[in-house]
Amino acid sequence: MRGLLMAALIAAPGVALAQDDHEMCFMSAVTVTLPAPDDALTTEDCIAACQANTDCVAWTYRPHGFAAGEMPGTCRLMPDVYETTASDSAFCGRIGR
Repeated sequence: MRGLLMAALIAAPGVALAQDDHEMCFMSAVTVTLPAPDDALTTEDCIAACQANTDCVAWTYRPHGFAAGEMPGTCRLMPDVYETTASDSAFCGRIGR
């Protein structure tokens, strides 16, 4: 089944592979970013940090460049969103409140 999914994604131009079904994108804030964990190993760590902060409405997570899952990536938490752009190396999302 996984092979079929990979084949479908390769055959569909413009479709980005997503980690844990998160959208591959990068968000920037209108104002300043909120304090974020510097030890986030996964997108779930970043999402949990956003959910725990009542001011957070969106997050962006960029895994570590060569040791993803073993070394912390970059988690950004935002109180607002200025712009969302496609990315081939970062994941982002909004928190429903």
